[in-house]
Amino acid sequence: MNSKRNALIIQIVVLATGVMLSCFSGWFLYKMEEKAILNEFRKEVNGRVASLYREISLNLETLRALAILFNGDNIPEFEKFRLESQNILSRHSDIQALEWIQQVNHAERVQYESKYQHLYPGFAITERTTQGYLVPAEERPEYFPAYYVDPVIDCVAPLGFDFASSPQQFEALKRVRDTAMPLVVSSRDVVQVFGDEKVFLAFLPIYKGVSSTVNTRRKNLRGFVAAIFPVSAIFEGSALSLEPKGIEMQLVDETAAAHDDILHIHKSRTGFVAYEGIAYRKELPVIWGLKLSLLASPTLRYMDDKRDSQPLLIFTAGILATFFIVFYLNSIARRNVVIEQIVVEKTKELHEANRKLKRLSRTDSLTGIANRRYMDEFLDKEWQGAIRNQASISFVLMDIDSFKLYNDNYGHPAGDECLKQVAAALKGVVHRPGDLLARYGGEEFALVLADTGDAEFVAESCRRSIEELHLAHEYSTVADIVTISVGFCTIVPGQKTSPSLIIDYADKALYKAKMGGKNRIDSFEWRHERSN
Repeated sequence: MNSKRNALIIQIVVLATGVMLSCFSGWFLYKMEEKAILNEFRKEVNGRVASLYREISLNLETLRALAILFNGDNIPEFEKFRLESQNILSRHSDIQALEWIQQVNHAERVQYESKYQHLYPGFAITERTTQGYLVPAEERPEYFPAYYVDPVIDCVAPLGFDFASSPQQFEALKRVRDTAMPLVVSSRDVVQVFGDEKVFLAFLPIYKGVSSTVNTRRKNLRGFVAAIFPVSAIFEGSALSLEPKGIEMQLVDETAAAHDDILHIHKSRTGFVAYEGIAYRKELPVIWGLKLSLLASPTLRYMDDKRDSQPLLIFTAGILATFFIVFYLNSIARRNVVIEQIVVEKTKELHEANRKLKRLSRTDSLTGIANRRYMDEFLDKEWQGAIRNQASISFVLMDIDSFKLYNDNYGHPAGDECLKQVAAALKGVVHRPGDLLARYGGEEFALVLADTGDAEFVAESCRRSIEELHLAHEYSTVADIVTISVGFCTIVPGQKTSPSLIIDYADKALYKAKMGGKNRIDSFEWRHERSN
């Protein structure tokens, strides 16, 4: 009866364990797969950011080519400006318009308007009303009208538009003028743009002569070459593939004055919604004062396309294997004789495995030296021998300095490699067959030295051997290499003492070494009466 009940309990345990392991394995693989997908997703977003930055940079550099026309003594004729601008526009379709913005004082306004009216009757310096109409600009000390605009056919209205009438654009022009640095701002307040379309406005200052101070720049300013780039055209032009990726993106202006303004929203062409809970923000390098970032989220389609059936297969296989095992155990439970025979055979195998395990249990799997358990057994044996022979025994305890900082900054794989190299170096110090080097725990190592006359020399040799490895550790609080602190103690043990005594003394010596500045050795002074 008990056998049947025990067999039933075993089957229930196996079933529960198998189901849990199958679920865990499937879940674990699912998460690992998701992590790999997210890494690939971030890589694709980073590629799009690099492409977008390159696209913006290439378009902005065209202004420098256009600015060369205005470096002479006189402003070039419009035909010469248009010839160069047409050459640029033919190679850069993302540019909506190129302009020459000239500084005009109020006293020059009438003459300026009259001069241009022979080409465009009714030409005037204008500004835009709140209703969106262009009207003659109000009187100001100075104006910054669009003097040349290309393409002309699409941009008749912007001719004469005063950029000083827009507070945002006027502040940008003054900043460019005073710093002599090119600048890009995002804006909707542009004559060429209708609705909520956002553009990049790029300005490059032109001066007469050398202008190295703010005052000379204001005095010598001739005007600005400018370009208008629709944000949507720039964004679409930076696409790395014609095939839909299944990623939703937002281009955000993070320039201080913009307050995280969303410039462009790109909906996935797959038509699927974004995958909840996953968002990745990548900043573009600052270019001409413009600070942008790309906020991206994968869609459900993106995640589904990247997944495979492996987690489900593992889960299904685990469940099937579990039921098979349960069925198998149930069959075996009906044949007690066979079960008993199997138990006997398995017991023999277990004894053999335990014998092998006992041999393996003495060795630290990472460093290959003795582990703590075997060290305790060895120390106890040597301790009893020292009591019988009234001989001395020494215990050396070592700790890698600032090892947590090493792991935190170089990673645990590098930390494991460091422990291996330290163990190998210490092993080279131990020459006597009767001495034992062990990994005491974590980053601590220990030496058991039976009947040695100079434990201090061995301790210093250990410290120096690690220092001579010259393992880089730039985050150490002691040196720029890996170092150890060492504490040791030598005792002639008495009858009523235990090995924990010498370990405690060595630990106190190690504490002294740590408090004394690390990368040093210290001993604990032992007196004979303490061990009795």
